[in-house]
Amino acid sequence: SEGPAAEVVVESDLIEMGGSFNLGAIEWVADTPPNTEIEVRTRTGSQLYQIVNYFKNSGEAQTAEEYDKLPGFLKGATDTTLALGPDWSPWSRKYETSGARVTSPGLRRFMQIQARLISNNRDSAPALERITVQMHNPVVQNLWAELWPAETAAGVLDTFDIFMRPGFLEEPISARQPGFDELL
Repeated sequence: SEGPAAEVVVESDLIEMGGSFNLGAIEWVADTPPNTEIEVRTRTGSQLYQIVNYFKNSGEAQTAEEYDKLPGFLKGATDTTLALGPDWSPWSRKYETSGARVTSPGLRRFMQIQARLISNNRDSAPALERITVQMHNPVVQNLWAELWPAETAAGVLDTFDIFMRPGFLEEPISARQPGFDELL
């Protein structure tokens, strides 16, 4: 057939965040002619598993134990791939607009971005120029909390007090303490 593909899905390589960050807005620059759209999603995680596949020089797959027992002239290539660990979030819902807040969990080591370029137009296709994600330093490193009263009767409307002690990332240089005025 002629014309652009009806749908193309592209995924970024794993993006190493280089520290613990809260994720802000995700923004993209794209050209979307009529009857085309771009869907952007994210996921984050910290754990990666290394999977190693072993082969004889004939191409036959081997277990690690079988491969170790082979004489050197029969050993073929090894193939190492990375698999996502169990702490990875699922793909987010599509972000409705550029500038929307990232919904994937922050404070993770890696991020991945997926873009779906969809065309319902035989004469044109969407074009994605760039995607950027805002990253912010977290306000606190640790947060300890105590809830009082510790127990209450089930099904009874009650009032609770929460006592919190934050562990800030840096000790204040001046008398002005870093802080926050709202906790969601």
